[in-house]
Amino acid sequence: MDARASDTATDKLRPGGVAILVICIIFLIPAALAVILRLWARRIKRVHLVLNDYLIIAALFFAITETVTLLLAVTKGKVGYHMTELTASEKVSLAKSYLAAEPSWVSANTCVKLSILHLYKQIFPIRKFRIVVYAVMLLVVAYWTSTIVRMFFLCSPLAFYWDKSIQGGTCLNTSATSLSVSVINLILDLIVIALPMPMLWGLQMATSRKMGLTAIFGIGGVICIITILRIVSVVNLDLNDLSYSGIDDAIWSELEPCLGIINACLPVLPPVMSHIFHPAVCRWKTWTGSSNAAQGTRTGPPFARQGLRANDSEAKNFRRLEEDVYPLTSVSFGGGQNHADAVAHGRSDLASGYPDAQSGRATHGSDDIMVMKGWQVQSSSADKVEHSV
Repeated sequence: MDARASDTATDKLRPGGVAILVICIIFLIPAALAVILRLWARRIKRVHLVLNDYLIIAALFFAITETVTLLLAVTKGKVGYHMTELTASEKVSLAKSYLAAEPSWVSANTCVKLSILHLYKQIFPIRKFRIVVYAVMLLVVAYWTSTIVRMFFLCSPLAFYWDKSIQGGTCLNTSATSLSVSVINLILDLIVIALPMPMLWGLQMATSRKMGLTAIFGIGGVICIITILRIVSVVNLDLNDLSYSGIDDAIWSELEPCLGIINACLPVLPPVMSHIFHPAVCRWKTWTGSSNAAQGTRTGPPFARQGLRANDSEAKNFRRLEEDVYPLTSVSFGGGQNHADAVAHGRSDLASGYPDAQSGRATHGSDDIMVMKGWQVQSSSADKVEHSV
């Protein structure tokens, strides 16, 4: 079929183009919402934003940029039509949109990986593990750099990528280079997912909690499935009919960073979930704690939290206990009727702000390590003895 002389002939979107538009809208909104909730969680926990927060914000920015380029590819480049149906201007718009989408895609994925790796570094402050994390971060940055540089050498001159009328222009084998970029991206995803698993299962905590944390960090496996599907779409890509054969590649390329952003935000959202879904439970616990106080016995987390908040100046001097030194287990001391239990309800870093272990800053959330104190008052005709821990 000959190329049409009028742009208006392709004004109607084809199903493939509509699918890309729907995917862009459906998955970009939850990704943006996840970042907003992440920032809200930081506010709830009263901690400053750290590097992994800024990286995930950058990832969202690049995901939005990629979405815009894909929308332009659909509306201006007429994705969903065959190349033989496009006008010369539509072919140029399509090529430019796809070329601009790649650096946005790789930058979004890179920021997601770096954010997760930085999160690992703060959760597990073990020197050997941190060295491994830094090494993987360097690999991720090197991958990003090589991909960006590759883009500028796809064609010589670069404009030949969208303007085939340039005399003497040449291009690399874009199918092979795109495939190599996708495969390396998959390998890095697998490394990032597997990296914390030995550390998680080495913690002294209930197996059910280990499984829960493994599930949270292992959700990235879904991203790997998306990456594999994208690799398949790259293999099946027909460069001579890019507007039609590139539909699947565009969809998977949009899903990957959006789901990655959501996955990277999940470990820090529990404070928000507790704030939204459990306010009544928190109020009930506080009320029951006050009731117990009237009976002369004080136990439970409400009093530990109230004591910490009662004097903010004391809270500033509080220093977080590193869990590689103080395992996540219940510790009891003393004999007879004196007792004190240090109960770790999960590291506050894992559900809140991940403040730097060296900063010494305390958080005030309900997930912090709390010391539960019990008093038993005994009286006799001679005297009163108070045992406290």
